[in-house]
Amino acid sequence: DLRHARPIATRIARLMGVHTDERAWRRGAEGERIAGFWLGRLPAGWHVFHDIPVGERETNIDHLVVGPSGAFTVNTKNLTGSVWVAERTILHNGHRTRFLPKAVAEARRASELLTRAAGQAVAVRAVLAILADHWTVKAEPPDVIVRGPRGAKNVMLRLPVALSSAGVIRIAAAAAKPGTWTAGAAREAPQATSANSFHGACVCGGTWVRRARQRDGHEFFGCSRFPTCRRTRAVTS
Repeated sequence: DLRHARPIATRIARLMGVHTDERAWRRGAEGERIAGFWLGRLPAGWHVFHDIPVGERETNIDHLVVGPSGAFTVNTKNLTGSVWVAERTILHNGHRTRFLPKAVAEARRASELLTRAAGQAVAVRAVLAILADHWTVKAEPPDVIVRGPRGAKNVMLRLPVALSSAGVIRIAAAAAKPGTWTAGAAREAPQATSANSFHGACVCGGTWVRRARQRDGHEFFGCSRFPTCRRTRAVTS
């Protein structure tokens, strides 16, 4: 949509290497397609779901994988430059990120919703599938699998069997139902109290900030952690 709205400006920005919203969305989509390609090469007995909308906060799970090794949420990142990985943090081009806590929170939320829908405890492990130019891994995070998309697929295949065939099918069936991911949405949605404030924090931990689009002046609430987080909420009268 951003590219079609401003085709000439978008083309010029691409040629000049300017970082724009269109570029961020495009690179994110490219990363998800690459991750989806490798996850699609998992063998029979594995189930992969893409771009799952969760609740009413305009959030989504890039990929959900269910197989003999368990259930996994896969968050993809398409980055330029270098990535440095340690037990408790990931740096991108020397800057600290919130990739690890956000991945853990996403897996925890998926576990809660799948447990409710499947009628059994469903453990979900977080995966970060990162595309980057250079990698440095000082230590493996204990609660998040961090690899490139192909490596993430291979790690999941090498893990010990955790689910029976019936268990895999039961969880995959729950994941396939849209109602699984909207359960409790009304409870967790923040409430707007006026046109200038918005109660509740963004799912990433940021706060809501009133902003206006440059091209048309349309106002909305955006996350304070933009551009790392691009979630928005509508302004109510």
